[in-house]
Amino acid sequence: MNKDIKNENTEPLTELPDTESFDAEKAVPIWSDGEDGATAAETAEVTEETTAEAKKKKRSWFSTLLNAFLLCIIAILLFTIVFMRIVTLCPVRQSSMEPLIFDNQRVLLVKTQNIKRGDVFVFETNEIDPDTGKNKNLIKRAMGIEGDRLLFVAFGDKLSDAEVYLYRDEGDGFSFLEEDYINGTMVYYNKTRMENLFGGGEFDKVYFAQNETPQSFDVADPEIAKDLAVCVITVPEKSFYALGDNRNVSHDSRKLGFIKKDDVKGRYWLTLEEDSFVEKVLMFLWRDTRKSSGK
Repeated sequence: MNKDIKNENTEPLTELPDTESFDAEKAVPIWSDGEDGATAAETAEVTEETTAEAKKKKRSWFSTLLNAFLLCIIAILLFTIVFMRIVTLCPVRQSSMEPLIFDNQRVLLVKTQNIKRGDVFVFETNEIDPDTGKNKNLIKRAMGIEGDRLLFVAFGDKLSDAEVYLYRDEGDGFSFLEEDYINGTMVYYNKTRMENLFGGGEFDKVYFAQNETPQSFDVADPEIAKDLAVCVITVPEKSFYALGDNRNVSHDSRKLGFIKKDDVKGRYWLTLEEDSFVEKVLMFLWRDTRKSSGK
């Protein structure tokens, strides 16, 4: 039995679709996972690429940080090597440079023998340090350099009360030195040590400039300078005349004589704050430093 099924709303397919006008780029497949038309495989591939790129950026950031850290370490090491070649640590065991440097402080020195007038510097002496058994180092101020002429003049009525002031020849006569860094006026006769601070018998005789002041005293006149000079000193070649700022307790050129340039260990740079972090680090770097600057 033949039965024909008819659908009034269905028309028979008489023509095939026009494949030539089909636009594949605009076609959206039935398995599309998004409005952009990306397939699941393509989405997975993009996710993997994003993850790989993130890991790459993370490795790049870590590598940059590591390189920067290594460069900092290298820079610190190079700085330390150079620093230790040009600077040294020196413990001070004396009071002769007060108020600039006090007993038991540590100072940094620049390793140079190029000392200018007024510089504070460390030099080696022939005296033996009982604590180390080595030659003692001293720290003083260069009052005279090669070729300088220094004049000491005593003011007072008698030897025991005489105060001594220092003048330097500036080329047209001696000029009074304003020494605002010294700890008290220098005296000729030290009652505590019972000795002449100019070295005992080094000077033949002493004259006094009475009724005058150091600033108004005219030492440019050779006749006056001759009559009132305690001593005129000319610093020889490659030498220094050094005095401590605390003149009345200092052991310096008044006893030791001229300081030879070859004995200079370095020029004072700065004083370290006691028990500071910087001091502890530098003490570690120079932990074998035992030689001090004594009185």
